[in-house]
Amino acid sequence: MCKGEKMKTNINFHGSDIEKVAKHYNIDKKDIRNYSGNVNPLGLSPYLEKKLIENIHLVTSYPDPDYTELKANISKYTNSDVQHVLLGNGSTELIAHYIDYVNPKVTLIVGPTYSEYEKKAKTLHSEVHYYPLSEENDFIVDIDKLIDHCTERVDLVVLCNPNNPTASFIESEKLLPLFDHCKANATQILIDETYMDFVDDSLSVSALSLVKIYDNCIVLRGFSKFFAAPGLRLGYGVTSDMNCHRSLELQRHHWSINSLAAFAGKELMADKYFISNSIEFIHDERERITAILSSEPKIKLYPANANFFFLKLLDKDHSSARLFEHLIKKGIMIRDSSSFPFLHGEFIRFCILSKADNDLLINGLIEFLNA
Repeated sequence: MCKGEKMKTNINFHGSDIEKVAKHYNIDKKDIRNYSGNVNPLGLSPYLEKKLIENIHLVTSYPDPDYTELKANISKYTNSDVQHVLLGNGSTELIAHYIDYVNPKVTLIVGPTYSEYEKKAKTLHSEVHYYPLSEENDFIVDIDKLIDHCTERVDLVVLCNPNNPTASFIESEKLLPLFDHCKANATQILIDETYMDFVDDSLSVSALSLVKIYDNCIVLRGFSKFFAAPGLRLGYGVTSDMNCHRSLELQRHHWSINSLAAFAGKELMADKYFISNSIEFIHDERERITAILSSEPKIKLYPANANFFFLKLLDKDHSSARLFEHLIKKGIMIRDSSSFPFLHGEFIRFCILSKADNDLLINGLIEFLNA
């Protein structure tokens, strides 16, 4: 196991740091196209916008404290048992509550990945280790090697799937040996599926199918990325560990999800047109962009499975910091991935926006590579 690496000290901005970027580069934030936020480019569902206006009166009433309708729709959408559904004020809250519940002495995180897992574990004085994804294996999890890292000392394994920032992905059937191993060792598993909705045929490859079999795991999702509603602060988890349910329900404040968020979540999952249209658009643009950039000799483009791309600059004269500077001057904001641990090289991440915006980024990237 590898302990967390010290991150690089280059100026680096999170995907939501538009205000900081605008101030640093003296650019009006309205002139910045954000390719770093990983939010569905189709934006909020027009159907939901209309329904929210029609039901604005909901703010005058307390929400159902049991959120019965919302849980029922999540159950239907995920093909899960309704009693296995948990709610949170965003998936990040559920990450924190679940790690509190496990209270791990030793945590194993598959990385590089989202920093909140390590941050939360360390508040509990957990000994944090990483299973480092291999660049040579396109940052795809090698289950046998991960199991070797998952010793009897490990209390919690954390896996983001598809992974942020590497865009790598592993199907649920390939996770079975890991789940069996962890079950035998009484190790808990947290699977963060924030980006799973963007994956083709996601239900057939999601770890949600394993929840009914294994009670030592939780699968987390939210409404921020695919449903383009980060301001709702609505997330959900699915687990068959009923002790976990009792613990997390005790941690959740009464009415922590407001009336409009509960209503919006229910309606979004029933908007079949928006869901299918989003999946189709992301799939087509993912294929188109992959075809264009795969032929560029100065970059290595890794397989993309969600709504964002991860690539490495191969020319020693090109750095991710210089590319960021080049593009931000054109109003294009990507993610310089140098702040993530284990990325020894010049890596960037960018998400899919509109076709015109995607062409703008591609042209800017190619211009930089050929300068």
